Amino acid sequence: MKILITGASGLAGSYAARLASKKHQVLACYNRNPIDFDFCECAKLDVENEGECAQVIGNFSPDWAIHSAAATIVDKCELEKEWAQKLNVDATRNVCKAAKKAGSRVLMISTDYVFDGRKKGGMYVETDATNPLSFYGKTKLEAEKTTLASDAKNAIARTSVIYGLLPAELRQQRKNFVTWLVDELMAGKKTKLVDDQINCPAYAGNLAEALVKICEKNLGGIFHSSGGERASRLDFGKQIAKEFGLDGKLLEKGKTSELKQPAPRPYDSSLNVKKLEQAAGIKMITCGQGLALMHNEKK
Repeated sequence: MKILITGASGLAGSYAARLASKKHQVLACYNRNPIDFDFCECAKLDVENEGECAQVIGNFSPDWAIHSAAATIVDKCELEKEWAQKLNVDATRNVCKAAKKAGSRVLMISTDYVFDGRKKGGMYVETDATNPLSFYGKTKLEAEKTTLASDAKNAIARTSVIYGLLPAELRQQRKNFVTWLVDELMAGKKTKLVDDQINCPAYAGNLAEALVKICEKNLGGIFHSSGGERASRLDFGKQIAKEFGLDGKLLEKGKTSELKQPAPRPYDSSLNVKKLEQAAGIKMITCGQGLALMHNEKK
């Protein structure tokens, strides 16, 4: 199978490229952050450029295009709406248009933030009503609709709080929740984490497995592809401290209202992953399992 991956310099994209390359021909695409993987072909692709999308996707003619390139900084999306709209919606339209012309299917990575978090107990299923609170969530929901409207056989993988290790050359440029918190605790800093935002954090290696399986099994539609355990940011932080042998006493309990974040967050946007597990034949792992795998990588 031929698989093209946009945003392959990011967490989800880089892990998916490495895993998919074990069985398939992969083209890992980047834009502002160059990569040079030794396990697959790499190419520059600006997804905001319609002509470039048509050329790169058309020339490679993949069976699947995993579209992971996106604007994911939630507060920046709220403050810079034009930037978010172009990268999350317009770029998705470019990728889908080029893929359709090339006879390729698209698997778009989306987010739990398409939900408002007001469902009691969370654990949203794919058929639950969406109602994004932030502009980021709104652009990702619009991108989902664009993807499915382009071809009903396309797929959506909704995920949450992705963590893992970026390629070595990019690790100092960007941090995820786990790498940020490890650095804070290693520096002996007291860190406030909220106990009223609940998600299902996804280890990038496990997410990559889900993405590749969706392609291999030619699954279409929406699949919740987060981790298999719901946790508040504070609870997740405690597990991080324990796994990496850091001082959990440095963690302080906070509330979302204290953060004064520009973009509103859902309180409980945890996702039910049973549909994915049954259809793809995989297991979405717990926070503890994912952190242990990441720690082993780091070692």
